[in-house]
Amino acid sequence: MAGVVILRACLLLLLGTACTIAGAQSLPDPTRPPSAFAGVAGAGPASGMDSGSPVAAGPQLQSVIMRQGAKSRALISGEWFEQGQTRGDSRLVKITADRVEMRGPQGREILKLTPDVEKKLVTDRSGKKLQGTKL
Repeated sequence: MAGVVILRACLLLLLGTACTIAGAQSLPDPTRPPSAFAGVAGAGPASGMDSGSPVAAGPQLQSVIMRQGAKSRALISGEWFEQGQTRGDSRLVKITADRVEMRGPQGREILKLTPDVEKKLVTDRSGKKLQGTKL
């Protein structure tokens, strides 16, 4: 009798664990980039990324690799570019850690890694800049 009760308790525990694991697979990954990368392979509803958000038009800066002693590279809309290379009618003229500058017939265009984030200078109460600190 006691063995049947223990067996049933183990089965219920296994069933509960299986249901929890199955439910966790449908949760979106909070570390995935925003849906602005909807054109990138793996983005979309099946990947857990929100496809209902508006997608920014034009090129998207996705990554920057800064190298000392070698050319830096920028991943723009799924393609790697070095400074001086062209993308369509625009030339990549500058690469920094968080943005690139493109120049073309339409003028200058700045692509940012995090376009919705603005850095602010951190100061103490007297208004003096704190050394090496940015937010």
